[in-house]
Amino acid sequence: NPPVTAPETRNVRPAFGAAATDCEPNNSNTHALSDMPWSDFAPAEDAPDREQQVARLFTACEAGDNDRAFLVLKACEKQRYPLDEMVNARTPDGATPLFYAAKGGHDVVVETLLATGQCVVNAATAAGFTPLFIAALRGRAGAVGVLLNEYGVAVNQPAKDGRTALYAACEAGCVKSCRLLLKAGAQPDVGARRRPDNSTPLIVAAYLGHAAVVQVLLDAGAKLTPADDDGTALANARRQRKHEVVEILERAMKEKGWTEEDLDAPVLVPP
Repeated sequence: NPPVTAPETRNVRPAFGAAATDCEPNNSNTHALSDMPWSDFAPAEDAPDREQQVARLFTACEAGDNDRAFLVLKACEKQRYPLDEMVNARTPDGATPLFYAAKGGHDVVVETLLATGQCVVNAATAAGFTPLFIAALRGRAGAVGVLLNEYGVAVNQPAKDGRTALYAACEAGCVKSCRLLLKAGAQPDVGARRRPDNSTPLIVAAYLGHAAVVQVLLDAGAKLTPADDDGTALANARRQRKHEVVEILERAMKEKGWTEEDLDAPVLVPP
């Protein structure tokens, strides 16, 4: 296992919420670790066993306590516990420490875990939720950005219900996450043949009235014609009285020179 390196400073980020528009975390505190006595973490007779250390790591990741997570990883390294087994430990429903850190939007903890070089970044829960998916669903744009920088992250990997990370970000109304995912190669129309109701990211964004997200998807080339059980994105927006979204979609139709009948035309979407 590669050593866990001690940076000059690390952030301790408590749990926080995220606004649906910018999805930015609250201000975080910084705490210097350069004076931490790493030699004190040598194996001892009363040192915590592996199961205890795993529990401590999960707790630190869920709370966003980066200092504690880093200390646990260093202790495990000193105790010669395999880091790959520690960072990829699973709860009964399949969640990993990385999943909990991403879920809470604790992007600095996510960075610390990824720095071990041992994380299975696409590990999914029983429902098929990956760390990237849960970060997108919770509107954690910072964690989404960190995860997208990791080699091998599966941007279009669907959950068992067919939703992708982009679909989840559209549900959350997180413009920043949507832009990051699209830039990383997320397919704006994926989902129409995976979701039981045939819905797409554009349809769910329109249904929920996330006007800025709808515009981002259209700018990325999302198709207007796919329809779920309740109709196209425009039909969903009208039904839900999302007037701003209706205006955006009608303007997009006008720019294409389309009429209402054109929305009934068949369209090929990615499987």
